[in-house]
Amino acid sequence: MYRILFLFSILFIVACGGVPKAELEALESEVMRVHDESMLGMSDIKSVQRELIKIDKDIYPQEQQLALKNAKEYLIIADSLMWDWMHNYKKPDFSEGEKAKAYLEAELVKITRVDSLMTTAVEIGSNTLDDLKKLNINPEPNER
Repeated sequence: MYRILFLFSILFIVACGGVPKAELEALESEVMRVHDESMLGMSDIKSVQRELIKIDKDIYPQEQQLALKNAKEYLIIADSLMWDWMHNYKKPDFSEGEKAKAYLEAELVKITRVDSLMTTAVEIGSNTLDDLKKLNINPEPNER
């Protein structure tokens, strides 16, 4: 009797992909936690973008113009990467066990990278704003 129960237990584990549902749920929760924290950074991206857009690049030396252009592009890329991740993420079928686990692990790596890139883009944008303010170049009132 115990042998039969033991064999059914093994068959059940193998049939479920060998990965406990609780482990998959925990992994998915971690993916969503990183995503949710990253989403908070979207407002920072938009805020820094608005500030950078207000700047009249033509009043700055060429080096600062390039820094301004790059900062804007980094923010656009970071924003796009987050949207791409969100559109491509699909909740896996937990009954696929190892396949679902591999997918969630890969998605955790992806969203962690997106989060890092978003943070870096905001830092670059903010630093660019600070650097431009330090130059203390004020446009003539009738230029704006």
